[in-house]
Amino acid sequence: MRRVLSTLAIVLILSLVCTGVVLAVDQAVVDAGKAWFTDMKSFNIISTAAVYKDLARYTIVDVRTEKEFAQGHIEGAINIPLQELADRYDEIPSDKPVIVHCKSGARSSYATAFLQMLGYRNVQNMFGGYLDWVDKGYPVVK
Repeated sequence: MRRVLSTLAIVLILSLVCTGVVLAVDQAVVDAGKAWFTDMKSFNIISTAAVYKDLARYTIVDVRTEKEFAQGHIEGAINIPLQELADRYDEIPSDKPVIVHCKSGARSSYATAFLQMLGYRNVQNMFGGYLDWVDKGYPVVK
């Protein structure tokens, strides 16, 4: 239940910040969030081809469920499901750039934004996610 609530909190905060909707939230917090998003040049998206080309350079974080991860994953990836990220982000090593992915890119975009809000500056969302990785024929562990 705590993990579900953590995920919902992340989604709600990002939604509020992105849309500017205020629901009993201090206006200064909303303004700071808007400024942070405005200052960002992008959500730091990287292609699967670029990741594959230099895979050893990155820490790969897979935010899919444990069941999805068990069905196949990128070799060396760390599985931290999105709903657990708020409790487990400290497990992500900081010695290499971080690539976040999910099945198609939706969950990983939330995870990437969340990590950036926590101060991670060298984090990117893998565009197309695991589906694109598999479609391109890149190796997976099953």
